[in-house]
Amino acid sequence: MKKRISLLLAMLLISLWATAQMLELSLPWDQYWNSGDQVALGSRLKYYVYQPSGYDPAKKYPMVVYLHGCQQKQEDVIRGTGLNALAEVEKFLVVYPRQASRNNFQGCWNWFQRADQERGGEPEQIINVLDEVLSEYSVDRRRVFLTGLSAGGAMAAILANCYPQRFAGVAIHSGLSYKAATGVGEAFKAMKEGSLIDVEEAADLGWQCSGQESGQELSALVIHGSLDETVTPDFLEQGVKQIAFLNDRLDDGEKNGSYQPKETRRYAGRENGYKFFENHYETDKSKLGFIYVDGLGHAWSGGDGTVNFHDSKGPNITVKIWDFFKTL
Repeated sequence: MKKRISLLLAMLLISLWATAQMLELSLPWDQYWNSGDQVALGSRLKYYVYQPSGYDPAKKYPMVVYLHGCQQKQEDVIRGTGLNALAEVEKFLVVYPRQASRNNFQGCWNWFQRADQERGGEPEQIINVLDEVLSEYSVDRRRVFLTGLSAGGAMAAILANCYPQRFAGVAIHSGLSYKAATGVGEAFKAMKEGSLIDVEEAADLGWQCSGQESGQELSALVIHGSLDETVTPDFLEQGVKQIAFLNDRLDDGEKNGSYQPKETRRYAGRENGYKFFENHYETDKSKLGFIYVDGLGHAWSGGDGTVNFHDSKGPNITVKIWDFFKTL
């Protein structure tokens, strides 16, 4: 069974998409956001909450937590991704935790530090933000989602491994897989060469960090660009495999190859000048997928290209991530 799951995951990146029909799926969204609330917490993090117009405390709303990358300002992320504009249309809340300068002077999440790869440290601070928002807003706790770009994607992978019970799904854009590096020196090496530990070993460590509660699985979507020179595109495959091996432990508490997702969709398209390829798998408990954008560098696909780390070309990944979340 273990060999079977390894073979299945290895097939994730087989290039069978070249003959697929290319379709135009561009969905432009007007940029929209309001001032919202900026709150200082005992967690030492600040955050911004976007609530769509017509918000009714008597109703329960889905919520997306977005983790920024290094040197990204809140207003740039909002404009670059168009996430608030989509939240306004689809009626969900968005939470933007902000890294404290005292934690990292470049505003990066410290995904490479051992203390911040466990329950505690920055992951716990982000969970504290989540708990604060849940106590103040009307949120459907079964539909809390997590996404992030670059360092934010890497921190999202940590939270997904260590707190899988808290999120209905995660989307990692141009990030690194869990435990890819430990230490600053290793971080730069991993960003260029890929995870410095085997992803199956990383999944074992993720299982230990998760609290070892079985009977569930983690739903995840991994996105990466082919021309990313900051974080190697190898993390597309490594990220998918790491989560798959984690699910093999989460489903029944055993490392036994019991996690056997079936392919449900394979698609190739073209949007705003870039080809993209996506595969989706699922079990009766979770969904796992990836999107590979040909021509995309280290940037949010299909965003506002006037904002750093966002590319106007490629599929509108904000829409695609939300479409994935909506199915969970």
